[in-house]
Amino acid sequence: MRIPLIRRARSLRRYRQIVTILLKYGFDQVLGQMKIFTRLRVRKKVLKKVVGLEQLTYAQRIRLALEELGPTFVKLGQVLSMRPFLIPLELVLELTKLQDQVGPFPFVQVK
Repeated sequence: MRIPLIRRARSLRRYRQIVTILLKYGFDQVLGQMKIFTRLRVRKKVLKKVVGLEQLTYAQRIRLALEELGPTFVKLGQVLSMRPFLIPLELVLELTKLQDQVGPFPFVQVK
């Protein structure tokens, strides 16, 4: 069964949005290793990194990226924060902030 063109276009737009946010938080090396730039035709020059990025730890950058990516990614971070046997302690401690320190989302966005 073929995916309708409109749905594919929406998915591609979301993928590009996700990649752009990950670039913003300095994860370009990881994306480069995955060959994302050629697959999604995203250019690195779209990159607008966060001011003061070099002062943030990798765990802080991951948390901030998850928050900006939206409720589904926040939920993923919350689940990971309860699995200390899967991820480093520094990341667990940072992701626990997603339990009760995340700003509210509009219901429409959550839906």
